[in-house]
Amino acid sequence: MPEHLRLPLHEGERTLAKRGGGGPSRPDREEKEDFAEVQVYNLNEMQSEHQKRKAQFSEYFDPNLIFRIELRSEISEEDLSKFLNRCDIQYISPSPAKDGGLRYRVSLAEKGDLGKITEKLARYGRESKNKTFFNVVESFEPIPPEDKIGERLAERPLIDGEVAYLDVELWRMETPRLKDALKGIEKLLNEKGGEVTDHIITRSFCLMRVKIGKDMLNELLFFPEVSCVDRPPRSTYFRPGELRVSLSEVDTGSPPDPRDPAIVVLDSGILSGHPLLKNGVGDAISLFSEYDGTDDVGHGTMVAGVALYGDIKECADTKCFHPPVWILSAKVMHGVKDPETGEIVASYDEEHLLEKQILQALQSFTERYDNVRVVNISFGDPTLCISGGKQQSVLASFIDELAHEHGLMFVIATGNNDEMDFPDKYPHYLYEDGERCRIVDPASSVYALTVGSITQDYVSHKAEAILTPHQGYPSPFTRAGPGLNGMIKPELVEMGGMRPYNVQTPYYMEDTQTGIFVVNPRWMRESSLLTTECGTSLSAPKVANYLARLCKKYPGYTSNTIKAFLLASARIPDDRPEPLTINVHGVSTKEAEPIYNIYGFGQPNLDYAEDSNSNNVLLFAENTIKVGGVHYYYFHLPDTFVDMQGKREISVTLVYNPPVRRTRMEYMGTRMEFSLYKNTDIKVIADRSSEDVFSEPAIDEEPEGNEDSGKIPEIVLYPKTALRSKSIHQKGTRVYTSAPGIDVKKPLVLEVLCRGKWVDDEEFRQSYSVVATLRHSARIDLYNQIRERVAPRVRIR
Repeated sequence: MPEHLRLPLHEGERTLAKRGGGGPSRPDREEKEDFAEVQVYNLNEMQSEHQKRKAQFSEYFDPNLIFRIELRSEISEEDLSKFLNRCDIQYISPSPAKDGGLRYRVSLAEKGDLGKITEKLARYGRESKNKTFFNVVESFEPIPPEDKIGERLAERPLIDGEVAYLDVELWRMETPRLKDALKGIEKLLNEKGGEVTDHIITRSFCLMRVKIGKDMLNELLFFPEVSCVDRPPRSTYFRPGELRVSLSEVDTGSPPDPRDPAIVVLDSGILSGHPLLKNGVGDAISLFSEYDGTDDVGHGTMVAGVALYGDIKECADTKCFHPPVWILSAKVMHGVKDPETGEIVASYDEEHLLEKQILQALQSFTERYDNVRVVNISFGDPTLCISGGKQQSVLASFIDELAHEHGLMFVIATGNNDEMDFPDKYPHYLYEDGERCRIVDPASSVYALTVGSITQDYVSHKAEAILTPHQGYPSPFTRAGPGLNGMIKPELVEMGGMRPYNVQTPYYMEDTQTGIFVVNPRWMRESSLLTTECGTSLSAPKVANYLARLCKKYPGYTSNTIKAFLLASARIPDDRPEPLTINVHGVSTKEAEPIYNIYGFGQPNLDYAEDSNSNNVLLFAENTIKVGGVHYYYFHLPDTFVDMQGKREISVTLVYNPPVRRTRMEYMGTRMEFSLYKNTDIKVIADRSSEDVFSEPAIDEEPEGNEDSGKIPEIVLYPKTALRSKSIHQKGTRVYTSAPGIDVKKPLVLEVLCRGKWVDDEEFRQSYSVVATLRHSARIDLYNQIRERVAPRVRIR
């Protein structure tokens, strides 16, 4: 099959000057004296309380004077930090309010003294000094204990006499100060009968796993150093079903080449002796001293089978199970008996942090194997949904840090929705019911490809007489986005099973077998190598398999490029349930958002991702860019693309890997965008001013009919810039059913730019990969016509 083509770059990189301006003006406060008097009192009270704490806890550690600033209007983190630094105060982190907003800024008095800011505040009241800062401030206040209680703990508070494992997050102060507080709190807990069983410190957070009772919890909540206390996450799975199918003769082939890519499966372990798995399991470890890597739940084995083969139904049809990649299994959960049902379910380690276990597992594998590229996570915490303007979760931000530092590709399931109003409110409940159906932690990881579930194209013959959602419909149990700060999540969907519309008894539902084919963890007891199961847990590893296969075909390419290839191949299914049937390539962002929140960019196609063909052409570039830099790529369309009748598609996919910080208002340090121009000489486009190039996109840009109204004609791609640029995984598509107004004598020009958020290193270069995809429904030799005009300009490596 023809390999993908390289995108030509026009005259290297342009670095445009940063735009000036001091931001929006801030409203003046009428009663400055009253405000200053009240806030000076608040600051003095906090200072007094701090002195009491120093006397009370000096034998354990040097207490910190940490407080929060409530804002009444916006101020940049840079301006906030500059002013506070002049007052010997360090800005630490944004802090979410109970309503989910981020209007609080947590700060630390570095010398334990609020004298300088108190003096400036008094002068503001008398003389209106420093009003640029104080005009945006609503109040200075200590952080109340009730605001430190996490969602899971709020839902299930500690009761009298209960001693439980809890996760305690400390504010991410400077490391020496943080370690001093950590050591002191641990000493205090030990003396009072509590216990710190684990802890981890990263660049963005500090987390402790403690075992304490209600009285000690109440005391901890008053510590200014404590950011949040919550119950540990709980895993959730779909319970195994049955399929009594015996495959007596299958071709299991031989193990993969030692250099082939490996997928790390973080789960409940693996039954590595399963006849269909043993050739593909490279290693299996346990993060528990009392357990080996054996799967005592069954879930990890099913997930690993999908990760190893992708489409197990296809393997079963051909009776050919040749593992194309390696599986490295890490047991981070173990089986416990449910006291109510007696069933074996998965549980995390009570004493140790899941973050620490994940780190240890990945360190173990990456230090011993140089072929680790993909990590699959098919578990999540159903009690923690993160969407909209909420702060990124600890686990998700930890995954982002690991992905950024090690170049790993994470694939995470959206999580299952077990409280669905199906079929009465299907599919409306997926996008109308607030957070009840939102993706669960850690699916909000911005680096991960988050995967939801759609229905498959097969069911058991016992289900032929019942009604089920059509192939490609959202699985009733899937979860939807958006992700952090409104970004598109999930990015992809894959087959994960379905539910009958009308089932009278649970037994009949089990008998209908509407799940997808998986490896049977009970194969010896049931004499069947395969079974069926439902869940987004099984959609995610199929995408992990695709990524690993792409790494196998393109071993020298970056993670950005591999992900971009797969995203470029994705299509939203045409057959969708009402009211999700609108055409997303021509409506407002608001109208299309329910579809993107459920399907993301659609279902990937490995064949299209691996190779171009005569009617599907992929051009790509791997590059780095400075903050404030602009790159221009170009390619020419052949006459047949415009003139030949049929459905035409142009799409652009961009993937980049910015630094991230959970302690910043802007989670990502850079933001990249792209635009596609037509009918204009490339020099005219490249010579535009900084103001034209870096103007911020509108909330919902111009509608389709006005795309030629500007000075430079642009091809409007859907979703539009304002929505797609929120994510590091971006894709915009345009579909034409009639001849597009494109002058083939002039190139299509792809503009790629990089904005700085909090990255201020002049030497920093942001890595990225960009893909342009062209498709035509007519049988035309699109590939060779484009290659002839691109190949002379680009050296193919």
